[in-house]
Amino acid sequence: MLSLFQIRSIGLILMGHWFGAFAQAGEDVPDEVQALEIKSETTLCSADFYIAKEQGKDVDEKTDKERKKLGMGEDVLLTLTGKPMGDVSQLQWKITKGEALASLPKKTEGKAKVVLTVNKRIQKKGEVEVTVTTSEGLEKTIAFEILVPTKLTAVVPVKSSLPSDPNIVVVAADVKLTVEPTEVSFKNIKLIERDEGLTYVMPDPPPDPRKGEIKLGVPHTGHGCNDARIIELNNSFIDQVIYAAYYNAVWGARLPQEWLWTCGWKVHDGNGGEESTGDDILQVETVEQRFKAEYMKFDGMDGKVEEVQIAIRKFGRAISYDLYNHQMNYEYVWK
Repeated sequence: MLSLFQIRSIGLILMGHWFGAFAQAGEDVPDEVQALEIKSETTLCSADFYIAKEQGKDVDEKTDKERKKLGMGEDVLLTLTGKPMGDVSQLQWKITKGEALASLPKKTEGKAKVVLTVNKRIQKKGEVEVTVTTSEGLEKTIAFEILVPTKLTAVVPVKSSLPSDPNIVVVAADVKLTVEPTEVSFKNIKLIERDEGLTYVMPDPPPDPRKGEIKLGVPHTGHGCNDARIIELNNSFIDQVIYAAYYNAVWGARLPQEWLWTCGWKVHDGNGGEESTGDDILQVETVEQRFKAEYMKFDGMDGKVEEVQIAIRKFGRAISYDLYNHQMNYEYVWK
């Protein structure tokens, strides 16, 4: 007959075997696979990071660079960590989803670190997955969401530095535009503005130069049109909104007149220029740049004075200039 001590000992042994069997059954995924990890670090922080810094906020650079959302043209360093890597010289990296959206270096075999580069010529957002395979056949995969520019937002215009000429009336302002979304960086791509047509709105019919009537509206050439725009770290750049005409032309015109440019903003992978449309990648936004010149009543020394006012509206922001006071209004309310 077994003693109480022997019974307890046998029970402990059986429990040990049971727990060991349970632990073994739970190892469906080997511990060595779980130990492997692909860490990511973008070259640049997102625009949100730089915007927050400008606002004096405390933001963590390391955390931002570990994000899994990337913008067109971004680079991200992928590093395989953990054990076992097996024979490092036999490591293989491959894009297993979204091959058209990004690329790896031509040679990745035997590299514990590789750089993934998002394509600058993609047409729409998507997903990319990168898988690394060890010499023992173990695999690890990391996934990213790839974003493209979707719109441009503007803040209140500010004064634009331009040379003055007493014979020319100039209506101008600098408008800071931000490329959305700002949760990624678009520093490595460019934008370009293309002229998509001039349209007269009033008077109807528009002035006829053959009858000596002056048309104040001119086609959208110059003033940034066809220039490849560099995007800053905070996803912003400056668009100069401007209209210039000789005083005599404005005074001699039949008013009111209103016209607009249709402006197409595109992602551009080139050096710009009128003949570089083959390097335009995708349309981000189409906006109207609207102009009007009309007579307004101003308070003069001898009562109300009628004088010309010229206004421009673009991206939901408007500016105006009155020839009587020679004054710019950078927060003009379009009526």
